[in-house]
Amino acid sequence: MKKYVLETTPLDRNTSKTETLLLGDWCNLDSENRGFKVVDYHWNDRKKLHLDRQHIISFYEVYSKKITFSLNKIHNVEYSVEYWQMLVGPWLYWFICIVFDRHQMLMKASKNFNIEYTLEPLYEADRWIPLDYTDFKNKFDSNEWNYYIYSEILKYSKIVNTRKSNYQLIPNKLNKIYQKNKVFKSFLFLLTKLSNTKDKDIVFAEVDIPQLSLYKLLFRLKNFSFSYYLRVEPKVFKLKNDLRKFFFENNSSNEFEKILDNLIPINIPISYIEGYENLLKDSKKIFPKKAKLIITSTGHISNEHFKVWCATQKLNNSKFWVFVHGGHHGTALFNDPGKLFSEDMTDRFYSWGWGQYNLPSSKLSMLRNHKLAMLRNHKFSINNNKILFIII
Repeated sequence: MKKYVLETTPLDRNTSKTETLLLGDWCNLDSENRGFKVVDYHWNDRKKLHLDRQHIISFYEVYSKKITFSLNKIHNVEYSVEYWQMLVGPWLYWFICIVFDRHQMLMKASKNFNIEYTLEPLYEADRWIPLDYTDFKNKFDSNEWNYYIYSEILKYSKIVNTRKSNYQLIPNKLNKIYQKNKVFKSFLFLLTKLSNTKDKDIVFAEVDIPQLSLYKLLFRLKNFSFSYYLRVEPKVFKLKNDLRKFFFENNSSNEFEKILDNLIPINIPISYIEGYENLLKDSKKIFPKKAKLIITSTGHISNEHFKVWCATQKLNNSKFWVFVHGGHHGTALFNDPGKLFSEDMTDRFYSWGWGQYNLPSSKLSMLRNHKLAMLRNHKFSINNNKILFIII
C-alpha cells in the first residue's frame, strides 16, 4: 500500500520523496493545484453531520459542568452552570466544534490512507492562548492556528505519527480588534458610565439600533438616559500554569474527551481564569449596578464585560432579552449556537417573524427587522425589470 506524508495546512510542506496527501482543499493556496490526493471532507456526508452535531452538543453539556466545577473552585464561588455558560459558553462550544472537526479529519485520513507521518512544527503552546472570545475567533481563521491545533490533537491522540520539522510556528500579529473610536462616541460612552451610578429599568447594549432611534425609544419608555456602550478590551494577565495544569480533576475514558481534557485547560481564554476578577471589577465601572431588564443583539456572544455583568445581573433576577441580529435563525436546518446562546439562555427571544423555533409562546415574540425598517423612508426608483437583492 502506498505511503504518504500528510499535510494539514498550506504551511511547512513535504519535501521528501514520499508522496504528499492533503488533509483538505485548504492545503492548497489560492488558485493552486499541485495534483496531490485530497482527503474527502467528512461532513460532506450529511447524515454524519446530523449525528455529529448531537455528539457535539453532548460534549458541550458535559464540559459546561466540568468547567463550572473548575472555575468555581479557582475563583472561590458557587455559581451555576448557566452563569458560566453565559461567560464561557460561546468559546467552549466553538472550541469543541473545531477540535471535533479537526480530529475527525485526522481519523478519516488515517483510516483511508497509509500515512507514514505528518510534520510537527516548533512552537510555544502558551503563545496561542487567546485573551477572550474575540481574540480566539480571529486566531482560528488562520493557517497558523490550525497547524497548531492539529499538532496539539496529535500530541494527545497519536492518530498519525509525527516528525519534528524546523518550521517556527508563530502567531500572526493581527490588527487591533478594539480600534480607537471617534471623539463623539467616546464622549457618549463617558456620559453613559457617569449615569450608571443609579439603578436602571432597562439597559440596551449592542442592539443594532441607530443611536437617535434608541434615544427616542428610551424617551417613549420614560426611561431616558445616556446609553452608548463601547467595547473595552480585557486586560492581559500573566498565565497561571499551575491552575491550568490541574484544571480538570477527573480523567475521562472517552478518547475524544481525553483530548478535550488536555486541550481545554491550555486554550481557555485568559479572561476566564487569570483575568476574571479584573473583568468582573471593570464591568461594574461600565454598566449600572442593577438593571431590571437587559436587551442585546450581539453583546452576549463576544463582549466579555457585558457577559460577566449580565450573568451577575441574572443572579439578581434581572430579565434578559435578545433581538435576533441575522445569521440563519429560522432559515437553516439547524442553528445550535443560536439556540444555545440566543434562545435557551434568554427570558425572551425576538424573531424577525419566521418559524416558531420550538419555543413556548411566552418566550418568543415577533419583531420586524429594524434594519429593513430604516429603509422605509427611502425612495427607490426602478427603471427596469431587474431585481435588487439586499443582503443585511
